[in-house]
Amino acid sequence: MVLFALLSGCVSVGGGVGVGSGGGGVGVAASLPVGQGDSGLADVRELLLTRDLDIPAGWARAFFQDGRQTSGKDRYRPHCEFEVSNVSDGFEKVRADRFVITGITQRMMMDEDSGVPVFMPNMFGSQDIFYETRIKLASRHQPGVRELICRDWSQDFGRGWYLSLGQMQAVLGDYFVFR
Repeated sequence: MVLFALLSGCVSVGGGVGVGSGGGGVGVAASLPVGQGDSGLADVRELLLTRDLDIPAGWARAFFQDGRQTSGKDRYRPHCEFEVSNVSDGFEKVRADRFVITGITQRMMMDEDSGVPVFMPNMFGSQDIFYETRIKLASRHQPGVRELICRDWSQDFGRGWYLSLGQMQAVLGDYFVFR
Protein backbone atom coordinates (compact mmCIF):
# COMPACT_ATOMS: atom_id res chain seq x y z
CA MET A 1 0.00 0.00 0.00
CA VAL A 2 2.77 2.47 0.91
CA LEU A 3 4.68 1.60 -2.29
CA PHE A 4 1.51 2.28 -4.32
CA ALA A 5 1.10 5.58 -2.45
CA LEU A 6 4.64 6.59 -3.34
CA LEU A 7 4.22 5.60 -6.97
CA SER A 8 0.87 7.33 -7.30
CA GLY A 9 2.42 10.45 -5.81
CA CYS A 10 -0.15 11.38 -3.15
CA VAL A 11 0.75 11.31 0.54
CA SER A 12 -1.10 12.78 3.51
CA VAL A 13 1.16 14.06 6.28
CA GLY A 14 0.02 13.02 9.73
CA GLY A 15 -3.21 11.35 8.59
CA GLY A 16 -4.38 7.79 8.11
CA VAL A 17 -4.52 5.63 5.01
CA GLY A 18 -7.33 6.60 2.67
CA VAL A 19 -8.22 7.70 -0.82
CA GLY A 20 -7.42 11.27 -1.77
CA SER A 21 -7.19 13.43 -4.84
CA GLY A 22 -4.70 16.24 -4.36
CA GLY A 23 -6.21 18.33 -7.13
CA GLY A 24 -5.20 16.25 -10.08
CA GLY A 25 -5.74 12.43 -10.59
CA VAL A 26 -6.91 10.22 -7.80
CA GLY A 27 -4.21 8.58 -5.72
CA VAL A 28 -3.81 6.85 -2.41
CA ALA A 29 -3.00 8.99 0.62
CA ALA A 30 -0.92 7.23 3.26
CA SER A 31 0.81 8.26 6.46
CA LEU A 32 4.54 7.89 6.16
CA PRO A 33 7.31 8.43 8.69
CA VAL A 34 8.62 11.98 8.81
CA GLY A 35 11.37 12.19 6.19
CA GLN A 36 13.96 14.70 5.11
CA GLY A 37 11.48 16.92 3.28
CA ASP A 38 8.67 17.18 5.82
CA SER A 39 10.72 17.61 8.99
CA GLY A 40 8.58 19.53 11.45
CA LEU A 41 5.63 19.87 9.08
CA ALA A 42 3.42 17.48 11.06
CA ASP A 43 3.91 19.67 14.16
CA VAL A 44 2.62 22.98 12.72
CA ARG A 45 -0.98 23.99 13.44
CA GLU A 46 -1.19 27.58 12.16
CA LEU A 47 0.11 29.84 9.45
CA LEU A 48 0.41 33.50 10.39
CA LEU A 49 0.21 36.09 7.60
CA THR A 50 2.26 38.92 9.11
CA ARG A 51 1.06 41.73 6.83
CA ASP A 52 -1.59 42.43 4.21
CA LEU A 53 -0.92 41.16 0.72
CA ASP A 54 -2.53 41.82 -2.65
CA ILE A 55 -3.73 39.12 -5.02
CA PRO A 56 -3.24 40.54 -8.54
CA ALA A 57 -6.27 41.23 -10.76
CA GLY A 58 -7.24 38.21 -12.85
CA TRP A 59 -5.58 35.76 -10.45
CA ALA A 60 -6.65 33.69 -7.45
CA ARG A 61 -3.13 33.35 -6.06
CA ALA A 62 -0.04 35.24 -5.00
CA PHE A 63 3.37 33.82 -5.89
CA PHE A 64 6.39 33.68 -3.56
CA GLN A 65 10.00 32.87 -4.33
CA ASP A 66 13.32 33.76 -2.69
CA GLY A 67 11.63 35.29 0.34
CA ARG A 68 9.46 37.79 -1.52
CA GLN A 69 6.15 38.10 -3.37
CA THR A 70 6.72 37.85 -7.13
CA SER A 71 4.66 38.41 -10.27
CA GLY A 72 5.24 34.82 -11.42
CA LYS A 73 7.47 31.85 -10.66
CA ASP A 74 10.45 29.93 -11.94
CA ARG A 75 8.96 26.43 -11.79
CA TYR A 76 12.40 24.84 -11.62
CA ARG A 77 13.24 26.51 -8.30
CA PRO A 78 11.42 26.28 -4.94
CA HIS A 79 8.25 28.39 -4.94
CA CYS A 80 4.91 28.75 -3.12
CA GLU A 81 1.45 29.98 -4.10
CA PHE A 82 -1.03 31.44 -1.61
CA GLU A 83 -4.46 30.69 -3.05
CA VAL A 84 -7.91 32.25 -2.55
CA SER A 85 -11.27 30.98 -3.84
CA ASN A 86 -12.21 33.69 -6.34
CA VAL A 87 -10.54 35.43 -9.25
CA SER A 88 -11.01 39.17 -8.86
CA ASP A 89 -11.37 41.89 -11.50
CA GLY A 90 -9.17 44.13 -9.36
CA PHE A 91 -6.55 43.54 -6.69
CA GLU A 92 -7.91 41.49 -3.81
CA LYS A 93 -6.45 42.32 -0.43
CA VAL A 94 -5.86 39.53 2.07
CA ARG A 95 -5.50 40.99 5.54
CA ALA A 96 -2.86 39.92 8.03
CA ASP A 97 -4.44 37.00 9.86
CA ARG A 98 -3.90 33.69 11.64
CA PHE A 99 -4.95 30.67 9.56
CA VAL A 100 -5.65 27.26 11.05
CA ILE A 101 -4.04 24.41 9.10
CA THR A 102 -6.83 21.92 8.39
CA GLY A 103 -4.88 19.44 6.26
CA ILE A 104 -1.56 18.77 4.57
CA THR A 105 -1.04 16.56 1.52
CA GLN A 106 2.01 15.84 -0.58
CA ARG A 107 2.27 14.39 -4.06
CA MET A 108 4.71 13.94 -6.92
CA MET A 109 3.71 15.18 -10.37
CA MET A 110 5.20 14.93 -13.83
CA ASP A 111 3.74 18.33 -14.77
CA GLU A 112 2.81 21.04 -12.29
CA ASP A 113 0.34 22.76 -14.65
CA SER A 114 -1.86 19.73 -15.35
CA GLY A 115 -1.18 17.94 -12.05
CA VAL A 116 -0.45 14.63 -13.80
CA PRO A 117 0.81 12.37 -11.01
CA VAL A 118 3.93 10.23 -11.22
CA PHE A 119 2.49 6.72 -11.59
CA MET A 120 5.71 4.91 -12.40
CA PRO A 121 8.93 6.85 -11.80
CA ASN A 122 11.61 6.46 -14.44
CA MET A 123 14.46 5.12 -12.32
CA PHE A 124 16.88 4.74 -15.21
CA GLY A 125 16.72 8.13 -16.92
CA SER A 126 15.74 11.75 -16.56
CA GLN A 127 12.17 12.74 -15.84
CA ASP A 128 10.77 16.01 -14.53
CA ILE A 129 9.26 15.47 -11.09
CA PHE A 130 7.55 18.21 -9.10
CA TYR A 131 7.25 17.61 -5.35
CA GLU A 132 4.13 19.41 -4.10
CA THR A 133 2.95 20.15 -0.57
CA ARG A 134 -0.61 21.51 -0.17
CA ILE A 135 -1.50 23.12 3.15
CA LYS A 136 -5.26 23.68 3.54
CA LEU A 137 -6.11 26.83 5.50
CA ALA A 138 -9.15 28.19 7.34
CA SER A 139 -10.00 31.54 8.90
CA ARG A 140 -13.32 32.71 10.29
CA HIS A 141 -12.45 36.27 9.23
CA GLN A 142 -11.43 35.42 5.64
CA PRO A 143 -13.25 32.29 4.46
CA GLY A 144 -12.11 32.86 0.86
CA VAL A 145 -8.51 31.85 1.67
CA ARG A 146 -8.00 28.25 0.53
CA GLU A 147 -4.45 26.97 0.75
CA LEU A 148 -0.71 27.40 0.48
CA ILE A 149 0.92 25.28 -2.23
CA CYS A 150 4.71 24.82 -2.22
CA ARG A 151 6.70 22.96 -4.87
CA ASP A 152 10.21 21.91 -5.75
CA TRP A 153 11.53 20.22 -8.89
CA SER A 154 13.99 17.48 -9.66
CA GLN A 155 14.99 15.94 -12.95
CA ASP A 156 15.77 12.53 -11.52
CA PHE A 157 13.65 10.29 -9.31
CA GLY A 158 15.16 9.90 -5.86
CA ARG A 159 17.27 13.07 -6.05
CA GLY A 160 14.58 15.56 -5.01
CA TRP A 161 12.19 15.77 -2.10
CA TYR A 162 9.38 17.85 -0.71
CA LEU A 163 10.34 21.23 0.69
CA SER A 164 11.10 21.17 4.40
CA LEU A 165 9.45 23.62 6.77
CA GLY A 166 12.66 25.70 6.80
CA GLN A 167 12.83 25.73 3.00
CA MET A 168 9.19 26.85 2.78
CA GLN A 169 9.91 29.63 5.27
CA ALA A 170 12.86 30.78 3.11
CA VAL A 171 10.61 30.87 0.01
CA LEU A 172 7.90 32.84 1.87
CA GLY A 173 10.22 35.26 3.66
CA ASP A 174 8.75 37.36 6.45
CA TYR A 175 5.25 37.40 4.94
CA PHE A 176 4.35 34.17 6.77
CA VAL A 177 5.30 32.36 9.97
CA PHE A 178 4.51 28.70 10.69
CA ARG A 179 3.42 27.92 14.28
